[in-house]
Amino acid sequence: LQDALGTCNLPLAEIVYQLRKDPNIYGSKISGSGLGDCVLALGTTNTVNGSNSIASGYNNKVLSGFSLSIGDGNIDDNSAVHSFNFGTVNEMYDQYSFNFGYGNKNNSAYSFNFGYANENNAVQSYLFGSINKNGGDYALVFGYHNTIASASKNSAAIGYNNTVNAANS
Repeated sequence: LQDALGTCNLPLAEIVYQLRKDPNIYGSKISGSGLGDCVLALGTTNTVNGSNSIASGYNNKVLSGFSLSIGDGNIDDNSAVHSFNFGTVNEMYDQYSFNFGYGNKNNSAYSFNFGYANENNAVQSYLFGSINKNGGDYALVFGYHNTIASASKNSAAIGYNNTVNAANS
């Protein structure tokens, strides 16, 4: 129809057809007033391989089932089932875990990171704040630049620049 009406030319039509071949493009069309002077396309650069999973934003990778990633540049690894990433450049590598914020890394099951650049390597642990590191299972961290060592199970660090090296501390 566009050819018959004279609102399409060969270069624009070729762009639309090439875009429609790309599996990351949901649709494309010629638009504009008069002779159709531009092409619009809607698509994504997200990768979703997990069943019942969703990615919204830019360049997210959801490789596990029943997971959600909203933001930019988040990664849900194959083993991160039932996990959620919200924010930017968060990484998730274990199940039933959550990241909220920027640059958080969660290698632990049933764990939660909230803030900036937190790293959680132990199960059922919760980090709130910035640049906190946890290696102890069942830990709680609030603040900035706190560290809980791997032998420090059932521990808490609250405040600034604390280090916990013993269990039940």
